[in-house]
Amino acid sequence: MNFREKMQSGYGRYIASFLVPALISGFLVFYFPDDLEIIKNLFSGFQKVAFVTAAFAVTAYNLRTRVVDLVLKIEGNPSKVHEFGVIARACGIRLTNLVILFISASVYLSVITIIPESSDIAPYAAGMAFFLLFSSAVSFVYILFSFERLERFALDEAEKKAADAEAKRLFEKKQ
Repeated sequence: MNFREKMQSGYGRYIASFLVPALISGFLVFYFPDDLEIIKNLFSGFQKVAFVTAAFAVTAYNLRTRVVDLVLKIEGNPSKVHEFGVIARACGIRLTNLVILFISASVYLSVITIIPESSDIAPYAAGMAFFLLFSSAVSFVYILFSFERLERFALDEAEKKAADAEAKRLFEKKQ
């Protein structure tokens, strides 16, 4: 199984979407800057990033509606439709979770800007912000690979259906 197939099947998704952000945010908390100007810029940046995470939530929701569109267009034998449905349901659930994660990250990134930069909780608030941000990003990458698998399945079925239709047309002409 190559890297792409592992990503499409979700190999290590839960570990990666927790461990990578935890390491990054833990590093930030441990090495939090002392310079008040840097901290102020960091918290100001969080507010700007909040808008980006909100945009990613919209993108994830649009991917979710695209999954439904793909499911409605699939035609094939019952076992293939069932297999496609299983993949689509799992992808839909992950996308819903991702939308919630992005919205949560966006709200949190917006709200922490009211924390005074010089407070004792600032490093932990920033660490949590990075955790949510990187967890969302890692999850989004996994979703993109999962969606690629879903699209590949739909395209393979469409190509097979077109080839079968062409073979049937050619066979009927010869008779």
